[in-house]
Amino acid sequence: STGTRWKSALGRYLKRALTKREAQWVLDGSMKESDLANHSTFTLSPAGVEFHFAPYAVGPYAQGDFHVVVPHAILRPYLHKTGPLIHWAK
Repeated sequence: STGTRWKSALGRYLKRALTKREAQWVLDGSMKESDLANHSTFTLSPAGVEFHFAPYAVGPYAQGDFHVVVPHAILRPYLHKTGPLIHWAK
């Protein structure tokens, strides 16, 4: 169902992006896709949804913070066709 597929798609995207950035706790498997998809610190931007991971969220403090922009194209299939976000995600 669309109710859970969006979380899977989001978790996969975040995991790939954070793996590329070598976030230690993503690389070692401590942070799962489902954990990443449940992260609640984000902002809406013209490019998509930007997730903000503070130090200690996905890696040790020495790695600093991480930011991942999830493009509109990733989330658009899961948005309600008449909902308010569909206009933002064009």
